[in-house]
This record gives sequence, structure tokens and C-alpha cells, in this order.
Amino acid sequence: MELSLPPQQAGAVLEQLQDQLRNSQEISPPAALPAPMRLLLSDGHPMWDKHSGGGRDGKEWDLSSDLERAETLYHSAPPNVRFFLDLLMDLPGQLLDADEICERSEGRFTGRSSLSGALNGIAKPYRESHRNYPFYWWKGDPSQYAMKPTVAELFRRARKRG
Repeated sequence: MELSLPPQQAGAVLEQLQDQLRNSQEISPPAALPAPMRLLLSDGHPMWDKHSGGGRDGKEWDLSSDLERAETLYHSAPPNVRFFLDLLMDLPGQLLDADEICERSEGRFTGRSSLSGALNGIAKPYRESHRNYPFYWWKGDPSQYAMKPTVAELFRRARKRG
């Protein structure tokens, strides 16, 4: 049997086993391991090019010149879409699956179809921006969503201005 753990977790498990052997105590259940670390995508990560969603007919958002466009898109989006954008911009570069987004939504999204349906609310502001969607998604079970770190920074600035 082979056990593969990150160094910090492996050290903690080893220390616990050594303590138990030294004290000749009955083995207790292992402590809960921390949640796995999320994949964090930088702006240049190749996974962005592997997205399965559309909305890439415009230009990419530019931190130095698109603040007004971002502000217009953000503040014209329906409240549920703004919640979704807020979540992604506050977790830049992190892949969030649809189920997790629904769980965090405080009842705004009752399920995956509710989330994807709500995202139709960004279609008009997106078209008017002449930019790409500010987020990416990857089909799956469940689908995953993320926002590039520089786009997240741009939209955080836009959120503050409104």
C-alpha cells in the first residue's frame, strides 16, 4: 500500500503515529485532513484556452482601459448575475463548480439549471460591452466557472465605483 500526502499532512500523520507508538495507546481515528487545495489559474494558464463556453467574440478585458465598460456591465446585470460575478471576482482564478456556487448562493440559485438560466441575464450587457464574457466555463458534471485574475481585479474596481 502506498500513501501519498502533501508534506505538511504527511508530517502530521507521521507525528501522530509516532506519538501513538510511544504511548502504546490504542490507535484513535486520524484527524480530519484539510480540504484539498483548489487549482489556481494564473492569467496565462493553458486551461483558459480549454474552456467549453462561448462569449469569446469580443476582445479580452483590459485592466488599463476598460474600467467604464466593466462598471456598465456589472451594474446593468441583474442581482443574481452580480452575485455570481462577485463570487468569481472574490476568488480570482479559482475553479468553482456549479453545485458549490448554488450552495453559496443563499437560495438565489436552486440548482444547476437555475444558475445557468440566471446567467442569460448577462447576455445584453455582454454584447453591448464589445468584450468577451468576464468569466469562463467548462462543461462537466458539474460545470465549472472561473474569472481570470486581472479581469477579477478590473471588476472589483468597477464594483467599488458604483
